[in-house]
Amino acid sequence: MVVISGVELVTGDRLLWAAQRGSERLRLIADAGVQVRRVGERVYMAHALPMPATRTVWLMPAARCDALYHLRIDDSYRFGVVPEDAQLWSDSIGGIYERGYAAARMSIIRPPAYVSVVRKHKLVYQLHYIALLPRGELRDMGTKRDVLLLAKTGEPLALQLARLLWDDDDFG
Repeated sequence: MVVISGVELVTGDRLLWAAQRGSERLRLIADAGVQVRRVGERVYMAHALPMPATRTVWLMPAARCDALYHLRIDDSYRFGVVPEDAQLWSDSIGGIYERGYAAARMSIIRPPAYVSVVRKHKLVYQLHYIALLPRGELRDMGTKRDVLLLAKTGEPLALQLARLLWDDDDFG
């Protein structure tokens, strides 16, 4: 099964999503027989296996798929994956992604993991964290301040994220 998040999809077509920057293009394509259903705002589920190719992810039908994958797509904001080894595949277009130029990116992630999304709030860019849970759920963790406050109260997801990101004896 695959959980797709980050963008709106065109569920009535085999080409579910595409982004183009100059001559480069990223695409998400559903193979025949793959049903994609919306489960939340910019969140979709499909009983399929994500098969990466050059700048394309194919959703292939899977009769039995015990593994859960998360496909994060973003064409507006930069994002990172924590821990880094949870990211199985990634591709981006539109410039040097790490330096923040306009880009679109797709990543196949193996939960449990966290996604850090760069968002602009009142002329300031902040990291916003989202937890990708093993059963397919997404949980909004908020900004660094929110995560630290939740970790201080003993909330398990925030505590795990704080341990992964920051060297602080309070979380060890």
